[in-house]
Amino acid sequence: MRPADRDSHSLDPLSEGLLHFNAREPDHAQAVYWFMQAAEAGDNEGRALLAFCRLEGLGLPRDVTQASAELELAAAQ
Repeated sequence: MRPADRDSHSLDPLSEGLLHFNAREPDHAQAVYWFMQAAEAGDNEGRALLAFCRLEGLGLPRDVTQASAELELAAAQ
């Protein structure tokens, strides 16, 4: 999945993910993309939001086990 219409090198991944997640018509797939970018960059809030999306099946398949592992990792850091 790729970012829609923007230069990905100049954006804050967490903020971009939240924009897509909280939009009037949410784009959960784009939010997940950006939350993954944030998590990979070491952002624990991004990791927690990614885990929430995974737990609820928003923008990616629901996976309670993986969501739990991601939340534990975010909480530990």
